Amino acid sequence: MDWAGGVVAGIRVEQRDAATPCPEFTVEGLIAHLIDGLTWYGQLPAGGPTDPREATGPDLRRVPYADAFDAARSTTGRTWTPVHLADTYALPFGETSGTGITEYMIVETLGHGWDLAVAAGQPINVAPDLAEAALTTAHGLGEQTLRAEGMMADAATVPAHAPAISRFVAFLGRQPPSWTTPR
Repeated sequence: MDWAGGVVAGIRVEQRDAATPCPEFTVEGLIAHLIDGLTWYGQLPAGGPTDPREATGPDLRRVPYADAFDAARSTTGRTWTPVHLADTYALPFGETSGTGITEYMIVETLGHGWDLAVAAGQPINVAPDLAEAALTTAHGLGEQTLRAEGMMADAATVPAHAPAISRFVAFLGRQPPSWTTPR
């Protein structure tokens, strides 16, 4: 979450309406999606809603992006414990372990962090071991989970020797490094 938080903190207000590699979202829409997801994830083990669509973060026109992201990250850090990772949660799409939800949120946070960095023209300086671990985690989630309606696109093809972050985002359906944002 630290890397994605740094990306969010580097987004300028004038970039809010820019396109992202995640075609259904502008920069601000994707930040809201990411913060809403982290807000839901942080509330879940404390008895929050089981439907991710029921948890929303603050109004990003009134709260700085970095502050909203940090608040969601802080809640997550307080509420998730090893005990909660072993718990089972009845979500709208079925029962899932805390570990499974956490693994998905890792993939979601790093993937959308990359989307935001690309859209904002920020450097993609993800540690190779983090990207490799996220790629392994994404593979472990399975095709049915990742490719469910409204989730990730079909995997893109990149060379086997591509950097780990490129292989990770390609597995999520992104086209690195050919995607460019209009400036």
